[in-house]
Amino acid sequence: MSWNVSRLYASYDDPQYQSDWQETERSMQEFKQWAERLSAGSDIPQTLMEYVRISENISQLLYKLFSYSNFQLAVDVRDETSQKKIDQLQKKMEALTLPETQFTRWIKDKDISFIGQHPDLKRFEWNFAKKKEDAQYMLSDREEELINKLKKTGSGAWARLQQSLTSLASGEIIDEEGKSKTMPLMSIRNLAFDERPEMRKQAFEVENGIYAQLEESVGASLNHIKGEMITETEWRGYPTLWTAIARRHRIKHETVTNLMDAVKNQLPKIQPFYQIKARLLGYSKALPVWDLYAPLGKLTQSYPFSVAKSIILEVFGTFDPEMKLMAEKAFNEDWVDVEPKQGKRGGAFCANVYALKESRILLNYDSTQENLITLAHELGHAYHNVWLMKNSILHLNAPLSLAETASTFNEHLLQDWLLNNMAEEQQLIFLDKKIQRTIAVIVDIYSRFVFEQTVMERRKDGSLSVREIKEIMSNAQKEAYGEGLDAEHLQPWAWINKPHYYIPELHFYNFPYTLGSLISLYLYQEYKQDGSAFLPKYREFLGRCGWGSVEDITSSVGMDINSQAFMDKTFGLVEQDINLFRELAEKKL
Repeated sequence: MSWNVSRLYASYDDPQYQSDWQETERSMQEFKQWAERLSAGSDIPQTLMEYVRISENISQLLYKLFSYSNFQLAVDVRDETSQKKIDQLQKKMEALTLPETQFTRWIKDKDISFIGQHPDLKRFEWNFAKKKEDAQYMLSDREEELINKLKKTGSGAWARLQQSLTSLASGEIIDEEGKSKTMPLMSIRNLAFDERPEMRKQAFEVENGIYAQLEESVGASLNHIKGEMITETEWRGYPTLWTAIARRHRIKHETVTNLMDAVKNQLPKIQPFYQIKARLLGYSKALPVWDLYAPLGKLTQSYPFSVAKSIILEVFGTFDPEMKLMAEKAFNEDWVDVEPKQGKRGGAFCANVYALKESRILLNYDSTQENLITLAHELGHAYHNVWLMKNSILHLNAPLSLAETASTFNEHLLQDWLLNNMAEEQQLIFLDKKIQRTIAVIVDIYSRFVFEQTVMERRKDGSLSVREIKEIMSNAQKEAYGEGLDAEHLQPWAWINKPHYYIPELHFYNFPYTLGSLISLYLYQEYKQDGSAFLPKYREFLGRCGWGSVEDITSSVGMDINSQAFMDKTFGLVEQDINLFRELAEKKL
């Protein structure tokens, strides 16, 4: 029930760990000296091949060292040794900035059109083309160094302030016996899923009381982080703010615009779900925001981990024998850290271990259906890693819009199996949760996108007041939820607890969730139509995610994400679920 990381290193005293640490320092020194020797007359093919060799070597070493410490810290957040090691490794990462900058500046005016025909370099054609693009917006070495340093006390500090304020905030909840209990903000927010209507409303009111105390400080964080981005973008000479944002997400701005326009057009077909749910909960027309995630009953089935493993293997085996074999290996060779325990971080994640060509999965498993779905989700990431790790380590990272494809696909597989294998009286309860999980990344994410878009535009003219920020959020919710959400009971403070707004290097960390969900739905529809013939295409797609733009990657397997056919196929599955939900609800109303 605990994961095995000893195949990386036995301990920090392991001679292999010491050797890799020293080799990292040697390789970084080599990179620094090599970058300093670059000149206009350097042989282009040889220089590019040397860059690949050095980068792959350093990346493999750092990735392995980081993985070991991160895994240790994940299961014991009090592990001071691992935290110190991570801090030291981050400083090493910072030292790579200068040689990377020097190489990027060197490649700026080089003719690299030959790479497509070069036997050893052609697979890195996208990497070098991106470097040349990056060079267009580079400043002097001194300015680049200054910007990186200032971010630590600028946007980085404001981000830490938001995280600290929301992590430490707490409130008083009165239980059914009239006793007061102090709870952290995140636990209070989780009461939105509570079975008791009065508890959901009380939690909402307490949550808002906390936000009222935090709004000025977190509002300052939002203003300064967005303001820094706007200033840096202008200083670097980007034609528009979206030029920089779209490049970071490896996508065209036109694609994002088309996506959000398509979502807006589909909202009237989705919003009735909330109205049906409102009637089931006793409201005449629309839901107040505190009942948005109210359960319609209790799912009675329990899934101990031994049962969960059996279900997972059955579902995976029906889809792809290779995915089943991977899951068996994950269970048998201790890839998964299963149970909650003192000092272990919350939530769940999956991380690839490139050095072993394996993954490691952290859970806090409690036998609920939600955790069963989480297990399938994280194993989806592990399956994605199988195909990504067949490539160079420089092609390991998928763009955000595609990073959740395989994990969400696995959710669809499992949820269909669960729906077909549960008692009829449980289906409405389950379907409510299933639809909520899907449309949250469509409807709620649309509201977040509209909010951030408006904040960015108005921030160009100066800082926004808290009153303005709350007004923008309320208007965004009205646009997204329509008549499905009671306009008198919205959540104008929703921007305070969403960490995505405060990541300095990842502005608009919202639409990738929507696009990723739609791509996953599209692929799932393809699988339902083509059966096992779908697998080669799916595997090719997953392995291809590590380089290129979102448009290039999806089109390589015949997917046109800007087409109406794509939108029709994806939203068609959502409509099917809502129609079934309506049919089941009418029997109870």
